[in-house]
Amino acid sequence: MATEDNEVPLNAIRVFVTIAREGSVTRAAHALGMTQSSISRYLAVLQDHLGTDLMQRRGKRSELTEFGRLFANTVAEPLDTVCFTAKRMRRRDRPDVNRLVVRTSLSTFAYSLLIPNLQAFYAEMSGVIVDVISSLSLPISSDDFDILITRDLSIVEPADDWEIYNEQLVCVGSPNHVDGKGLSIVRAMPILNITCRPDILPTWLRAMNLTTKDISSGARYDHNYMALPAVMTGNAFW
Repeated sequence: MATEDNEVPLNAIRVFVTIAREGSVTRAAHALGMTQSSISRYLAVLQDHLGTDLMQRRGKRSELTEFGRLFANTVAEPLDTVCFTAKRMRRRDRPDVNRLVVRTSLSTFAYSLLIPNLQAFYAEMSGVIVDVISSLSLPISSDDFDILITRDLSIVEPADDWEIYNEQLVCVGSPNHVDGKGLSIVRAMPILNITCRPDILPTWLRAMNLTTKDISSGARYDHNYMALPAVMTGNAFW
């Protein structure tokens, strides 16, 4: 555990960040699977390296000093980035390295756009295999995926992100009901509610300067593709 004067004690920093998160040496030892004496030694190494105390006694309890709190807040996120990146790039437990796991909460997007374009991706990327899984659950660090395609989910760990499409909401209806008609037509027929996307109707109404009082709320459908036949047969707008 000894370090050179100018060598940053990274293991000690990792241990200290765990102490700060867990709130005590005892809980940090349990979280890291180490003894309390080992945790205390790492803490001593880091304090010696920084030249100041990181924790102080308050009666029977220990708590971070002001410097300790500042240091923990400063290094915790970069340390998480290092750990997260190493975990995602680890290949020891994945014998087939030429494989990507894509997780998405957008099953329609995967069905209509992602999967139909995989063959071209395979050819361009020398046959890389892409596994596609769908889930509406909030991702956690232990989940096994490389890429998350989502509209409303987020991951706690640091990650790069890109916008791959810009959603535009448009009210649609059967041609014989909407041809040559203006916005006032939405008051004449009910508008369907899509339960998997409860945000769609309020968002569209705000964009059009309308309220729920300006429309008639129609039947509820679980998914967009289920609502489409009802719209095309002229029963409602969507």
